[in-house]
Amino acid sequence: MKPTRVAHLLAWFAGVGLVAFALLMALAARGIRLPAVSYLVAGIELLLAAVVIVAGLTLRSYLRGNRPGLTGLRAARMVVLGKAASHAGAMLAGWYGAQALYALGDIGIEPQRARLVSAAVAALCATVLAAAGYITERFGRIPPPEGTQGEDAHGQRQQA
Repeated sequence: MKPTRVAHLLAWFAGVGLVAFALLMALAARGIRLPAVSYLVAGIELLLAAVVIVAGLTLRSYLRGNRPGLTGLRAARMVVLGKAASHAGAMLAGWYGAQALYALGDIGIEPQRARLVSAAVAALCATVLAAAGYITERFGRIPPPEGTQGEDAHGQRQQA
C-alpha cells in the first residue's frame, strides 16, 4: 500500500466538488433543492476524527514500543483506517463545499444563508477528518531496515 499524497486528496476534493456542484445546478434547474445540512453531520465528522486520532496515537505508541499488547495486524488496520478517513474526509469536504458554494449565490435569502453556514461547517469538519486520517496514516510509517533498499516519499528507489 502506497502512502496517501496530499495531491491525491486535493484531487478527490476537487473532483467530487465539481461533480456535486454540477449535480446541484442540474437539480436546481428542475426546481429541486436539497435540504440544509444538519449540524449533526459536523458533530459526527468530528467524532470520527477524534476516533481516528486516538487510533493514530495508539499506533504511534505501539511503534515506539510502549504498547506491547497491540498486534501488528491491528496496527495495520489502524493505518488503513487512517487512509480511509483521509479519503472519505476529502470527498465529504468536496460534497459539502459544493453545497456551500452553491448556496453562496443566493446569500441574500435567509434560508440559503443558513444552508451556506451549515454546509461550510460540515465541509470544515470533513477537512478535519481528512487531516486526522492523513496524520494517522503517517503515524504508521516504518523506516526500512538498515542496509536495505527502500522508497523515498516520491516512490523512488534509494540506497540505505
